[in-house]
Amino acid sequence: MQTESLSKKLLTTVLSVYFLLTFAVTCFQVVGEYITSKSHITGELVTLQKTFSGSLTRAIWELNTQQAVTIAEGLLAIPMIEGIVVRDDNQEIISKLGLVPAIDERYAKALISEGIPLDDSVTGLFGYAFPLIFEFSGRATHVGDVTLISSREVVIDRILISIYFLVGNAVIKTLFLIFLFLYSFRRHLTDPLNELTQQIEELEIDDLSGVRLNIHSTGHNELNVMESAFNRLITKVQEYKQELEQAKQDLVFSNDKLDKHNLTLEQEVARKTSNLSHAMIDLQQQKQQLEYQQK
Repeated sequence: MQTESLSKKLLTTVLSVYFLLTFAVTCFQVVGEYITSKSHITGELVTLQKTFSGSLTRAIWELNTQQAVTIAEGLLAIPMIEGIVVRDDNQEIISKLGLVPAIDERYAKALISEGIPLDDSVTGLFGYAFPLIFEFSGRATHVGDVTLISSREVVIDRILISIYFLVGNAVIKTLFLIFLFLYSFRRHLTDPLNELTQQIEELEIDDLSGVRLNIHSTGHNELNVMESAFNRLITKVQEYKQELEQAKQDLVFSNDKLDKHNLTLEQEVARKTSNLSHAMIDLQQQKQQLEYQQK
């Protein structure tokens, strides 16, 4: 019957649990990195509003469409921007470049008026829309709006090094623990058990004098307890064998003594039987003499 390695089973169980835990933690860390990076990119899009909104607002106010398109093209050259939409106050598109998600018109107006981020989970596009306000003579006039778009790919590219680091770190730790567990299980469990098994198989049950198991194991652990218990068992077996041998000798002595007693008894019986026979013969002779004399 093929035996199943106990250390292998324990190692497989421990490493399976550790691998699942490491995989779950790594996934959570990657998701956390993605969410954090996406939030940072959205914040950078918001910051860009302060950078170019003034020049773009003036270009639209002055009806300089070419300048507005040039500014939009310059913004699209920024690596984190995947798309841009510039519209005037009549919601007419002045420039629409790159990747732009389809957004409901009323929803777009709400996003622009409130200045909140937009997010399309299907396409992975997200961004920030805000109005363009031109101030003149203390009066604020709405001249248009801008929507800056980024994408999931931009976020992934930004965190790619972090992902490689997290995955590499998890793999290195897993491999290190595998080798550590293999070494520890082999040294502290597999080798001592194999040594114990070999010593037990080499035991001669007919000659246990001076035989003791000796496991090379550090500390006082279960294997040492097993070693002590087995050595006590060997000692008891030796004591039982000695008692059995003594009982055997006593039995032989008793049988010899009984045989001698039986022989003596037989001799005594034979002697008495012989004496009794002689006495019977004498009586018979005396009887015959008496009968002869009476005639």
